[in-house]
Amino acid sequence: MENKRVCSHCGAPLESDDLFCTVCGAKQEAPAETTDPAGGNAGGFMPGGTGTSGEDSFFGKSLNMISAKVNNLVRQYFLGGNSRGLLIMLAGVAIIILAVVIGFPPLAIAGLVVILAGYISRFFTGNLGEKEVLSAIAAERLNLQKRAMEKLGVDESQVSMLDPIVITGYGVSPDASLEDNAGASSGLSFMKKATMKAIRGAYDPVVAYRISSDGRLLSLLTQTTCFYFTEDQLLIYSGNVDISTGKIYDESTLEISYKDISRIKTHQTLWKQFDKKKKKFVYKIEENLTLSACGEPFVFSVNRELTESAIDNQIAGMKALVREKKH
Repeated sequence: MENKRVCSHCGAPLESDDLFCTVCGAKQEAPAETTDPAGGNAGGFMPGGTGTSGEDSFFGKSLNMISAKVNNLVRQYFLGGNSRGLLIMLAGVAIIILAVVIGFPPLAIAGLVVILAGYISRFFTGNLGEKEVLSAIAAERLNLQKRAMEKLGVDESQVSMLDPIVITGYGVSPDASLEDNAGASSGLSFMKKATMKAIRGAYDPVVAYRISSDGRLLSLLTQTTCFYFTEDQLLIYSGNVDISTGKIYDESTLEISYKDISRIKTHQTLWKQFDKKKKKFVYKIEENLTLSACGEPFVFSVNRELTESAIDNQIAGMKALVREKKH
């Protein structure tokens, strides 16, 4: 009898190669063949953001092992489309130059066709993978919510003062160690350094943004922050994940007494991002929630386009609880 796959979250039927549920968007476990003979996941990386911690990198792992964990459609949505189309257009220009040099006009026509193909790839296939991106964002948000309770070591009965607040925002820039790891050792050969740099560029977390077809600013790296409320403390979990791999590259937990909280505020700034659909730069809002305690500020990213619409009421409720507990 055929062993059909179903979603581990909602039970919907899945195709054999589906990495995300087409109904609820939840990320799925890799197929059985990607695990090692001992029953563990290859390379120690677990789908769904429960794998290696922020200080680990993909360097040193086999290329096949790494690529098996990557949702290439999601990654190409942010990183691949523009560069691929540009390379095709440059190849067309090279063909035309060659046609002029050798005096063969039909080859120049072929070069124009290649340039047109590159233009189409660069500007008209840009939304390919957008559905997968939105599914991956939702799935990683859910995964990090589950992880938050584990990392904080609490259950729902212990954090019932207020309903939890869950905020989705833009991921922080990866730690410099990830960016500098490749080729850091002077004892490595040139080819080894070049290979490590190529692996870093393809599979390690990298900051990348893209405006979606409906005008939302999406990010390859996302941050999910969860606020839980006990009788005496505010518990916070913040996790940053690359949605194309499920790799959590930075995470932290925080326990703060209500009496130590001196300020809770939100701050918005404008910044420019190129909109491929409108073919121009547009202004987008970057917002942060800052919580000050014991003289130290803790800053969390807020993307209102991906966060619950009731976030203002939830933050107001958190402020009211803090004021009540301080007096």
